[in-house]
Amino acid sequence: MVKGYFLFALFNRGPEIELMAIACQTKGVNCTDPFSVVSGKNCCQNSSAESDMVAHGLQSSASKNMIHFAQMVTRGTITMFDYDNKDENKKHYGQTVPPVYNLKSIPNDFPLFLCHGGADTLADVYDVQHLVDTLKDHAGDKLMVRYIEKYGHSDFLLGVDAKKEVYDPLMAFLKLH
Repeated sequence: MVKGYFLFALFNRGPEIELMAIACQTKGVNCTDPFSVVSGKNCCQNSSAESDMVAHGLQSSASKNMIHFAQMVTRGTITMFDYDNKDENKKHYGQTVPPVYNLKSIPNDFPLFLCHGGADTLADVYDVQHLVDTLKDHAGDKLMVRYIEKYGHSDFLLGVDAKKEVYDPLMAFLKLH
């Protein structure tokens, strides 16, 4: 068993571990770094903070949440949960297919700070650009988009320079609004 996968298995049970097992058998997937399997390669993680996250931070997720995430990824949609049953969808949503989340319903004057990285495979550059394009009518001073090319998904939380790259600009933005 690969070391990183073993650490992940210690702290997780259920469908997530099965998903991880499948991912780790995929050619080109590096399971010595369990975070990068789903979120991309990170550049700047603080190794002591990473140890804390492995020891305390890995939490399982509800199966329905994981299925919903997988539905949106595989279908390329941003919709509510699909019960894969027209009657169930009709009962929950009043229609046979799950409704699309209306991102344009975000008020144009609501302050939004979007920060993304070039190596992040969960919030990849194309998806963030799609969101930014959807928000094109947003008030200019209420929308800040910050791109950090070298950052992967976990770098935003565990990056040794995250304070300077992410949190200082975020706090400055929040102070303005």
